[in-house]
Amino acid sequence: MNLMKVNRIVLFQLLFIGFLLINSRQQTQAANTYPGSITNYRPTFLPVLDQQERLHLVIRLFNQNRELHALLVDPYSLATSRAKFSTLKLRKSAASKNLPGYFSWKEIEDTPYMRLIRHCTSTPNLLQNDGIKHALGSVNGFFLTVDMCPSSNPFEKEFFHKLANLMPNSAPFEVGISMSGLWMLGHPQEFAWLCEQHSQGRLRITWINHTFRHLYFKDLPLEKNFMRFNPIMMDTLANSLFIEASLQDEELIAEQLLLEHGQLPSVFFRFPGLVSDKALIRCLGNLGLIPLGVDAWLAKGEIPQPGSIILVHGNGNEKPGITKMMAWLDKKDVRWLPLSYLAHDRKGFP
Repeated sequence: MNLMKVNRIVLFQLLFIGFLLINSRQQTQAANTYPGSITNYRPTFLPVLDQQERLHLVIRLFNQNRELHALLVDPYSLATSRAKFSTLKLRKSAASKNLPGYFSWKEIEDTPYMRLIRHCTSTPNLLQNDGIKHALGSVNGFFLTVDMCPSSNPFEKEFFHKLANLMPNSAPFEVGISMSGLWMLGHPQEFAWLCEQHSQGRLRITWINHTFRHLYFKDLPLEKNFMRFNPIMMDTLANSLFIEASLQDEELIAEQLLLEHGQLPSVFFRFPGLVSDKALIRCLGNLGLIPLGVDAWLAKGEIPQPGSIILVHGNGNEKPGITKMMAWLDKKDVRWLPLSYLAHDRKGFP
């Protein structure tokens, strides 16, 4: 199959997903407010300074309410934010009129954000569970991630309510939620409740991209399933181009949905089924995202250690993991950490 045919397939897929989004937006009001429809959502990579002269990286540009906006990453804290593009400085203040204020690659390359991306793209490429699974350094705590794959079941209400009420007199509970677009659209009231807990300070949610569709076929092997699925046989190059284009579509649409619902996408991504390959990992890095693996999948009997990324499913599909996690939440001496702490490779932090 030649590249022209591949492009037609990708275009058809994009049009089909767009049709689903338009219709679903007409049928659901999952968020409390809509800041306005987003158009021309696209990836980029651009160092800038914010109004406080702090370095940020623009990883997405989009139009909203007739203005150009940016999704930014703080390369030191890994926090994302959004801003009107017109408020950003494209050059540093020059020491003299002869200096244009260019950034150096060295000052960007040495940040925790770029170190984490390099770490994930240089590790051995596994069929399943590639990406970062454990803090780079020694940390006193654990990282909880909750996957929300598409499901016809109601979400784990008791579990999420326990998270939201676990620390009523202290900081919000830190949790990473891997959100798929189809779960979000299929469970508008439950999604709105999660957003409300986040806005009211009961949960501090790091939204992990889990793709728009989370496509899966129960009768296909892993190497031909999830993000490695291709409906038509192709040669190696065409197959790779198709899958990489699919990844970008899936990832960007999921981010755009979150933004349109008033939420901030993070720099973290979890492959559906934890299935990937070398090309997908590299493509993800070029999109400015960090793949999350799993160090302790509770439903599989894996035991967390300090610094572990823990996985449970909050979509009603995996009760054994939730049962074990509820017992962990009763422990008084467990510290739950934000995913940003994964990037710090200094021994003993925090």
